[in-house]
Amino acid sequence: MYVEQFAPLDGDGSWGLSDTYALGRGLSNSLAVGQWTLLARHGSDVNSFCGFNLRTSTSTESFKTDEILRFGINYDEGANAMRVCFSTNADADYAYLDLGDDDVRDADLEYSIAWSTVAGSFTLGVGNGKDYVEVTADLPSGSPVAMLGAGIFEMNLDDKDDLTFDDYGISVIPEPGAAGTVVLGAWLLQRLFRSRIRRTSRHVLQV
Repeated sequence: MYVEQFAPLDGDGSWGLSDTYALGRGLSNSLAVGQWTLLARHGSDVNSFCGFNLRTSTSTESFKTDEILRFGINYDEGANAMRVCFSTNADADYAYLDLGDDDVRDADLEYSIAWSTVAGSFTLGVGNGKDYVEVTADLPSGSPVAMLGAGIFEMNLDDKDDLTFDDYGISVIPEPGAAGTVVLGAWLLQRLFRSRIRRTSRHVLQV
């Protein structure tokens, strides 16, 4: 297992994961309502799930501990491995999104995930520069989001495919009655995902 920095998707650097690896960053304050936007490229020949999740705890027990949503590509699903997927029951079942007829493996995908654990729902949007699709569905828990995660699960560790991603930012959306929208810029996401030299504060999740 290793973490590697690949050529940037957008800007001056990207995160990259290969083999079987998962990591997460706990939020300074858990968010009941928020939005996370990122750009990602999934490898062409991963053997299992490759993507991101929202979790209600900062436990490092496993990638799916207290997971309320995961999204990305699930490569062991036959023809569906060419489609973006999401799951709200920790990998037990998946639903799929279509971006035209395109195979989304090795494509640059822009994800936007907005959630409200108050309303009990989320909206996941994904675009590939040509097509865009979004879905709104229920969340399984009313607990606020405490961690953002990224993971890749290779059954064959001789393969060196990868998950590469950049973040665009997190928006903290006020709950009803709050005065305004607070937008936390790139500095927060750098804290969440890119400050690798501060290794003592990074959560490496058991996979």
